[in-house]
Amino acid sequence: MRRHICKNAKCLTTLLDSEGCMGDLSKRTSVIGVIKNCCFEDEFHADLCCNADSLFSKVLLRLCGPEDKLSFEDIQSLCPALRSVYGTEKAFREPDSIIKKTICEALLQLCSTPIGRSHLRSLGAYFVLRELHTFECMREKRLLSEIEEGFGSGRALQTVRSLIFIIEQVVDQLICLENERPTEYQSTSLRNIPVDKTTQRDLESAKKEFVSS
Repeated sequence: MRRHICKNAKCLTTLLDSEGCMGDLSKRTSVIGVIKNCCFEDEFHADLCCNADSLFSKVLLRLCGPEDKLSFEDIQSLCPALRSVYGTEKAFREPDSIIKKTICEALLQLCSTPIGRSHLRSLGAYFVLRELHTFECMREKRLLSEIEEGFGSGRALQTVRSLIFIIEQVVDQLICLENERPTEYQSTSLRNIPVDKTTQRDLESAKKEFVSS
């Protein structure tokens, strides 16, 4: 089933654009979840990334908000689908933190391959994520203030911090260009790079400390 969907990415774009999906939290959660699952399939990244103004431009649009501020030069780096609405009232950032987190997790999975990273760079994903990071860091400060005043949600704060952590991971992959990577890793999936247990444990510990601090 996942293979069929990956080979027909247009159906995901259609679902993402549908009014029913826009207005229904459970439907948005399901569609974004399917997209994330498809991104685990490295062999289909080329199919998922085949159209510059298709699936992932629509996905990135869900991370944009009217309060975002980019320079004229940065806006020119966005793909046409994003450029036409960026920073306007037509840009409506996904309000649900879990869905935003799932979107960023999907982008991180896409970053496992050179074609996925290159495609996201071509769309201007870095600039979208930079503004999202600023927005979520401001939310983090507000949630901290609410907790200090005795009425905030610790769970909401952890969700936002988890989102920020993933955004930073995606950005790290995007700013490290392909010619800056070790030669043996330039044409292979990051999933094929061995990670020893100690490093894996340290990475998991760093994430836990960041989210729970």
